This record gives sequence, structure tokens and C-alpha cells, in this order.
Amino acid sequence: NRGLVLSGLGRHQEALESYDRALATRPGDPKVLVNRGSALAQLRQYWEAIESYDRALGLDSSDPLAFNNRGIAYRNRGMVDRAIEDFGEAIKIDANYAVAYYNRGTVYYDKADQDRAITDFDAALKLNPTYVAALHDRGVAHYDKHDYDRAIADQTTALKIDPKTPRAYHHRGAAWSNKGEPDRALADFDAALAQTPDNPQILHARGIEHAVKANY
Repeated sequence: NRGLVLSGLGRHQEALESYDRALATRPGDPKVLVNRGSALAQLRQYWEAIESYDRALGLDSSDPLAFNNRGIAYRNRGMVDRAIEDFGEAIKIDANYAVAYYNRGTVYYDKADQDRAITDFDAALKLNPTYVAALHDRGVAHYDKHDYDRAIADQTTALKIDPKTPRAYHHRGAAWSNKGEPDRALADFDAALAQTPDNPQILHARGIEHAVKANY
């Protein structure tokens, strides 16, 4: 519909107005309410988005998308436990919902629970083996656990699927650095900077690696 087209163009305020007009004639349409919530979330109006998802779920409590999207809104408001509950509800409704597993994994990571995060990323990747974000984030969780070989393996797989993932180069470079492989680390930092030349974190990491090699 018109609202979805406008959202796809990044015109979220106009999309919101389109959904409001639709609700004036179809106030009990849960799909319109879910789409309205998504437009509000894009506008960073998270409480209003949550209210729209609440209304949608009051009309249809079997929609995994509504639970998933409300979970994202809760996460953006810092309400991580509510987010985990909603992602769990989405998964109960649709056990093959890879995005909900991934989203719950990111919240567990926010809570510094790397083991549960990895378990959810594993589930997402079992359902969608080419899920680049899940590969990257699982690699970061492995890195945090000092499992640098698994971190490197995940970032390498992510880069095979999508070479235009500078953060994968960055985090693989960090893992190489911790394994005492400065040349490989520098190659990855250079590859990341070729795509994001002004990234201060990567510039800093490369500077430290050059210092390690005494290449001032």
C-alpha cells in the first residue's frame, strides 16, 4: 500500500500520515497498526510505536512481526528484559523466525551474556546460513570470550558473503592482532578503511598496530 511505498523511500512521516488515514476507515486493522508502529519507530518515536504495536496485538496476538517489532522498540528504549520477552513470544509463534532469534541474541549481548547471545545467533544461522549480521555479531561475541579462531572464522564467512562489510574486516583485524599477527591485522584494518576512511575506531586500531611493528 501507499504507506509501505513511502516507508521504502524513507519518507516515514508521510507514511505515518497515510497509515493514520487508513485507520480512520479501518480502525481495527492490526496490519495497519503494525506498519504504523514501524513508521513511528523509524522516526524514533518509540513509545508511540510501542502503543501502536500494543493495539495491534490486542486485535491479533498471533502476529510474530508485531512482537518482534515491539521488542526492537523496547530495546531502543533500554528496556532489554521486555525486549527479550517479546522476541521470545515471536519465536513461540514462529520457530523459524531467524530475525527474532538474531534480535534476541543482540539483546543478550547488550546484557553481556555472550553465551546466550551465541546460542541465539547459532539458531538464526541454522535457519539462514547467509545471515551476515548474525555471523558478524557471533564473531564479536566469540572475540569477547577470547575465542579468536572462531571470531576470525565467522568474520571470514561474513566477508565471503558480503565483502562490503567494513566492521567484519575491523573485528577480524582485532582478532588477528590479539593472536600476534600484526601484518594480517593491518591488512584487515586497511580493507575496512578503504570502505570507511574516516572511521576513528579503525584508524586508532591501525595506529596501535603500526606502533606494535614500530612503523611510526
